[in-house]
Amino acid sequence: MNGSSFVRIATARPAGWYDDPKSNGGKRWFDGERWTELVRAPKPAKARRGCTCDC
Repeated sequence: MNGSSFVRIATARPAGWYDDPKSNGGKRWFDGERWTELVRAPKPAKARRGCTCDC
């Protein structure tokens, strides 16, 4: 190998929904080659119920 050669290491990532760093808790679709414009909003936080016991 000469000094001008290099090896490109590709990190293959399967298609799927991944955390979107541009949104707070949302997801973005990766098609296996590039990020798409398809996004999912973050799931709303579950409301906590107050205590219903006689304590």
